[in-house]
Amino acid sequence: MLPESKPHLYESIIRNFILAYNRFDVEGMLKDVHNDVVFKHISGGETLHTTRGREALRKQAQEAITYFSKREQQITSIKIEGNRVTADIEFSGLLANDMPDENRVNEAITSAGQSIYTFKHDKIIEINDISQYGGAGTPSSRTGTNQSTEP
Repeated sequence: MLPESKPHLYESIIRNFILAYNRFDVEGMLKDVHNDVVFKHISGGETLHTTRGREALRKQAQEAITYFSKREQQITSIKIEGNRVTADIEFSGLLANDMPDENRVNEAITSAGQSIYTFKHDKIIEINDISQYGGAGTPSSRTGTNQSTEP
């Protein structure tokens, strides 16, 4: 059984991760990420993108900040079981560029999804972003949590 402080710690880390994401703060996002982190974007039951390691996640997050001029993830519910945190997410964003899927600059994107964070030694070791929409606005594309390759 986890010490009583762990669920609060994990929730705090996740909330800080999402706040940093909303501010386009890549270093803030990586603050509590394990060096061996695995990030997966899943849509329609299919893994569309995977990164392995903190530096790969950093690179993806830096690229992803160019997709939106504004973006926000909001947690609508959170569930903590052991070392795993599941957050239901609502995403909204304003595209900074035209996207290959026919979404255009300044287009508003909204989506719902779920992010599952797994912890090891009080650091995020795995992020699974599961979106209902595989396009540029999906919450998982956040890097992270919703373009097909954005953490």
